[in-house]
Amino acid sequence: LMSAVGVLVAVGSVELVPVLIWAVIGAFAGDGVSYLLGRRLQGRADEIWPFSHHVNWLRRGESFFVRYGVFSVVLARFVGPVRPIVPLIAGAMGMRPALFYVTNGVSALVWAPLYLLPGYLLGSSFTGAPVLSTKGLGWGFLLVILGWLIWRWRFGSQRFWDAE
Repeated sequence: LMSAVGVLVAVGSVELVPVLIWAVIGAFAGDGVSYLLGRRLQGRADEIWPFSHHVNWLRRGESFFVRYGVFSVVLARFVGPVRPIVPLIAGAMGMRPALFYVTNGVSALVWAPLYLLPGYLLGSSFTGAPVLSTKGLGWGFLLVILGWLIWRWRFGSQRFWDAE
């Protein structure tokens, strides 16, 4: 959906700034509600649907949160299998609200433009407007490679979905 909106921004159907603002607000609010739900449930999440039918989701989310700590809130925003679970787990495991909301806010600020960018680049190709120079593409490529190297160095090759 964010990529589709990025296309609309690129072709001029939607303005960028309001889209970014609402995307950040939505991301922040969504994870914030999940965090508050986790604080309220305090270890009883496995008693309510859908977790009562998928307790393994909670266990894997707990494992992810224990392994990566505060950084799990940022990572979860970008990793599909844990995206909806980690904020709930953070609340249930007693993560301090101020720490959660600062981390949640920073990750939402990074997430929104990153998820709009692919659609924006695609939409720009429809309009024929040069979006990035060769130098800009080179820097973007280097940033992606650097991010991947840091990820491999910090987290190794273990994948979330392989953990038990």
